[in-house]
This record gives sequence, structure tokens and C-alpha cells, in this order.
Amino acid sequence: MRAEEFITESASGKVNAEVSNTLPASFKLPGFPNQDAYMQYRFGVGVAAAKHNKATGEPNEFNPESAFGRDLTVVCYTPADEEAMDAGLALMHRGGKVAITTPNSEEPKNTKTQSPVAAFKGYPR
Repeated sequence: MRAEEFITESASGKVNAEVSNTLPASFKLPGFPNQDAYMQYRFGVGVAAAKHNKATGEPNEFNPESAFGRDLTVVCYTPADEEAMDAGLALMHRGGKVAITTPNSEEPKNTKTQSPVAAFKGYPR
């Protein structure tokens, strides 16, 4: 079997009638290009948020773009990491950096620091 026997596209940009009749409700989303994986991902997150909000009755507090956006994100664990990133940015001559978090990593105040599991007591001798 040749691909042309089962892959058909019309020149008008519409789905072939034989194919169209076999598919359930299908939609093209012009605002989400096939090659834009980030927008597809954010759309999926939006669908999940909308379904959750509909089920719980909570107001929709969804932001279409995250703080990270489409930009590369670098986490610098030490000042040396940030120095290395800055040196790389200087070599590349492409924009700068925008801080999206605080410089220190701290546990949230409501984080439990005691394990709910009993401490290991070792094997009896």
C-alpha cells in the first residue's frame, strides 16, 4: 500500500469528505501553531484549570503565560553558577537576565521538618 492511498489532503485546506465523516467533532485552533509546543502546553494547562474550576465552582485564576514564558530558565545554586551564566551571556551578546525568584532557597514556613515515620532503631543484637 502506498502512502498516497491513505493520506489525502485537498488543495482547499479542508479535510477530505471521506475522512471528515469518520472523525467526531474536530477543530482547528488557529491561535496554536503546530510547531509551538509551549503554546500547546499552556493550552493543556488552561484546559485542566478550566475543568478543575468548573468541577469545584472556584473562580478561574489562570494566567495564559507562566513566569518562565518561552524563555530559557537557568537556576543558579551558587554565586559561581551565576558568574558562569553571566560570562556566557556576555559571549553570546543576546539580551540579559531577569530575576524571577529571590536569590536564596528557603523552605516555606508551613513545611514540616519532622518526619511522620518513626525513627529507625536498628536491628536487635
